[in-house]
Amino acid sequence: GGGEETDPDLATDPPGTIAVIGVNDGVPFGAADILDFSGFDTDTLTAAGVRIFWPGSDASTDLEPEYVVVSDDSLTAFVTLQEANAVAVVDLATPAISAVVPLGTKDFSSLLMDASNRDDEINLQNWDVEGIYMPDAIDTYTVGGATYLVTANEGDSRDYDCYSEEARMKDLLDEDEVGYTSALTDEVTAAAGDNEQLGSLNSTTAMPTTDPVDQLYMWGARSFTIWNTSGEVVYDPGSEFEEYIAANYPDYFNAQADDEAGTAADMVASMADEVDARSDDKGSEPEAVAVGKIGERYYAFVGLERQGGIMVYDVTDPSDGQFEDYVNLALDEHAAGGDFTGPGTTDVSPEGVVFVSVADSPTGKPLVIVANELSGTTTIYEVTGSEIEAELAVANVTLPATGQGTDMALVAAVMLGIGAVALMVGRRRV
Repeated sequence: GGGEETDPDLATDPPGTIAVIGVNDGVPFGAADILDFSGFDTDTLTAAGVRIFWPGSDASTDLEPEYVVVSDDSLTAFVTLQEANAVAVVDLATPAISAVVPLGTKDFSSLLMDASNRDDEINLQNWDVEGIYMPDAIDTYTVGGATYLVTANEGDSRDYDCYSEEARMKDLLDEDEVGYTSALTDEVTAAAGDNEQLGSLNSTTAMPTTDPVDQLYMWGARSFTIWNTSGEVVYDPGSEFEEYIAANYPDYFNAQADDEAGTAADMVASMADEVDARSDDKGSEPEAVAVGKIGERYYAFVGLERQGGIMVYDVTDPSDGQFEDYVNLALDEHAAGGDFTGPGTTDVSPEGVVFVSVADSPTGKPLVIVANELSGTTTIYEVTGSEIEAELAVANVTLPATGQGTDMALVAAVMLGIGAVALMVGRRRV
């Protein structure tokens, strides 16, 4: 949906589709199968909790695929439908979209969260707010014969010239703004009217918000989540991301980089002036996730788009994830007054994370590749159990030509030489 139209009825909203392309030895074969959502009943999906809310739309046009991952047995694909807060399940043998699974919401009433950017301080409290998971990236892994999904719960809204669902919680209940009626408790209503409490927190005027408002909702869940394939939560670290950053990176808490600051190093430095700037929105904004097996253990690597850096969790037991480390070389460099010449020290805004197993690695060691949107950098981490924070793997190498037919193993090895650091597992920070 969207476009430049100011009338949602005139906006262009093509059907959401998923293309299934056969590949043999790296070469596509046959015609692509284009799958859509025309076979799904809109009322049934919305009753189950799938967000279908664009004015006048139905499932076929409102569901918009975001990110795809394929199961270990290559029989099933799982596709995030971010704005709809759901995951599509694709039977690759048929191929056909077999299900759309709603993800529900996350209760923050017993968790800690900073909900305001207006108080200029770290203020972690329990709030009677539900986070709409709305994952961006998704990965999958198999343990004990069961398949699990792992999502980075970024959150996203629809905000166009022709239609916007965005509203501050204060504006939801302001008769001169959205003007919904409050069916909340007096305490929550008062908090929603105060910009230093819940008033500035971004919310939605659309599903699942109702009028009268009996529950407040926000974008994203400020976490990653492990799910079973039925859409039931197996593990979520709650508010650990926010609590850890508040305790260990208070000078950069819920910060964001100024993308007009200049160089990538300037953008990193700008985060010190943007503390608390994202508390009213999605916090650290988990954007990317990859799961990999190292030895006999599984690890999740979660990229934080606004805060920067990578959260590392041991997810060998899907129901009991364990925090391992948070790696943010850029903020560490700024805090130490460094010169931003080391690998990873100018990385801003992780957008994609890829795990490379030992079997596929050009170095024979597990790697994590991180692409950073604002800085335009790609850093390759070597995963180790070392106490070394970071070290240059290879020095003084030259990039070869890239493109079709290039030896990508060589490219990866050279990239490792100019932008590689060690990333630890098997050691937990508290």
